[in-house]
Amino acid sequence: MRSVNKNLLLLFFCLLFNVVGQADDLDSLKRDLVRSTALDTNRVILFKKISKEFRSLNLDSAIYYGEQALELSSQISYQEGIYNSKFTMANSYKHHAKYQKAQKLYFELLEMATSNNDNERASWYLGNIATVEYFSGHIDKAIVYSKRALELAPLDSNIADAYFNIGSMYVANGKLDSSIIYIDSSETLYKQFDKLESLPNVYLNKGGVYEYMEDLPKALTYYNKALEAYEQLDLIEDMGYVYHNIGSVYRDMKDFPLALSYANRALVLSDSLNDIYLKQETFGILKEINQAKGDFEQAVIFGDSATALQEKIRDLESDKAIMELSTKYETEKKEKENLLLKNETQLQKVELDRKNIVQWTMILVLGLISVITVLIFVQFRNKKKANLELSEKNREIELQNEEITTQSELLQTQNHVLADQKKQITESINYAERIQRALLTTRLEMITSFPSHFILFRPKDIVSGDFYWALEKNGYLYATVADCTGHGVPGAFMSMLGVSYLNEIVKGQDLITPAEILDKLRAQVIRDLGQGDAGGSKDGMDMSLIRYHSETNELLFAGANNPLYLITEDSTKEELAGRTIEIEGKTKKLLEIKADKMPVGYRIRSEQSFTNVQINLKEGETVYLFSDGFPDQFGGEKGKKVGYKSFKKLLLNMESDALDKQHDQLNDFIEEWMTKGDEVQVDDVSVMGIRI
Repeated sequence: MRSVNKNLLLLFFCLLFNVVGQADDLDSLKRDLVRSTALDTNRVILFKKISKEFRSLNLDSAIYYGEQALELSSQISYQEGIYNSKFTMANSYKHHAKYQKAQKLYFELLEMATSNNDNERASWYLGNIATVEYFSGHIDKAIVYSKRALELAPLDSNIADAYFNIGSMYVANGKLDSSIIYIDSSETLYKQFDKLESLPNVYLNKGGVYEYMEDLPKALTYYNKALEAYEQLDLIEDMGYVYHNIGSVYRDMKDFPLALSYANRALVLSDSLNDIYLKQETFGILKEINQAKGDFEQAVIFGDSATALQEKIRDLESDKAIMELSTKYETEKKEKENLLLKNETQLQKVELDRKNIVQWTMILVLGLISVITVLIFVQFRNKKKANLELSEKNREIELQNEEITTQSELLQTQNHVLADQKKQITESINYAERIQRALLTTRLEMITSFPSHFILFRPKDIVSGDFYWALEKNGYLYATVADCTGHGVPGAFMSMLGVSYLNEIVKGQDLITPAEILDKLRAQVIRDLGQGDAGGSKDGMDMSLIRYHSETNELLFAGANNPLYLITEDSTKEELAGRTIEIEGKTKKLLEIKADKMPVGYRIRSEQSFTNVQINLKEGETVYLFSDGFPDQFGGEKGKKVGYKSFKKLLLNMESDALDKQHDQLNDFIEEWMTKGDEVQVDDVSVMGIRI
């Protein structure tokens, strides 16, 4: 019996290999290194970052810069630098499957942490040692080291991940009863630490274990729980594999209609997500189902489809490998060019050494003249021979200088061309940014519509895929914050379309509700972008939209994936239309008014209409519209997301402050969050606050 489970081994303690950044980032770091002359911690950090960037490009370069960081850290007694440089080199060795060398460094780090009584670091290094043992095929050793790491780990949500990983390792080792015990413990801890987003993986793995144990009813129970959890979290991309697994179980239970039903759901979802791997696996299970039910003609058709997709996957993976080799070649080529530039300094040193040799030879010759003529003759002959050799070396040096000069001129020309191109592109994007800001609602328009408000608008790039909009018509005030597909230039095009469509829809109707606006906006997006047709785009928007009447204080809300937050002390609003989630503050509470779980754009449920939620507001209450950029930003001391829960608590803590001050507090928080985690902004950030 088999089970498809792409989350079977999460391996929390495994240090995920960092994706190498753009070549411009690497060049920028090298320029910073050249400008940095002080032997201090900043130079150590530069060495470590360059080593990290080279991890996937060139192992030798990654180790070279890691050793430079280690040498300087030891020289200036920088303990944190010693930890980080060794850890960076160990991860590079692990990335290139040099497990013995990686393990040696991890054990050195473990010894350092143990001698300093640093249990948290020791736990982390034991986890990485367990990962290497697992990749080396030593499952029993991996489990032993994982349990040692678990004993030293601090009591937080990472403990649940550790239990989950040990349970997954027991699956690989065939000890299924032990696997169930550890996975059950991880489920309890995830609930204890309110890390509910990890529960679908727990249910999925438990279903897989019970399927291995041939306890099909229990396997079906947990697969259905995983499916329900993914639906609640709106993780559509993960539901396809659950459909696949449920179809596999029903096949083994000989319930072929249900087996085909769930397999077909997986197939439809694989087309929607353009997931070729899920599609290939689903063709395979459809072949097996039709074989089991005796429909051999359909089995052959699905079997041929699975084989054809397998060939396509091989071609795609082959192309990916070729691209990686090409990138590595270009990087090594650039390193060689840099080494040629360094030769000029070395040649100058050789010339200086040659001059010193000549001077000392002349002094020795003059001294020997006064002693004996024979020695003068011998010295003269030796000198002549040395001069001939030096002449040959000088000629070689001249040729090398000419080659270096030619290479330098070529590089300068290329740099000028690249600089001009970059300038032109940047000027075009800056002009696009001015156009985009001209389309967005102005500060004066916002003050006219909502006198007490703030807008935090932080594009990730020069132009933004987020946009905000407000309009007053016939005594009603309309406002929205929207998040378009992508960011940068592609997202900006979608945002400009969104603003244009909204103006056209609202100005063309006497009175229109937010849900009607979203329905019409979705229809225009699907129509104008050719969505739903073969080859059509999958672009769209997530947004929250309100209509407010200042005389009656009535607010209508409709949302496409994005909710609305309301801070109030009115307990009658707690179960508003059955769509609220409540968080208590000191004096007030924050209510989350849920949105419809669908975007403005083509999806499977595009025919379903959006719904309105009516809220009767009171003076002093505050509503917030936002995109997912703020809660999804990575940072902090552990490099994690802000998260929606922390975002809600932040809004509650500052609810009594003026809205201008709230704007500054949110902006300062996100800046400090990124700085602590040494992270860059990963998405456009937009938050609108309106106080009644």
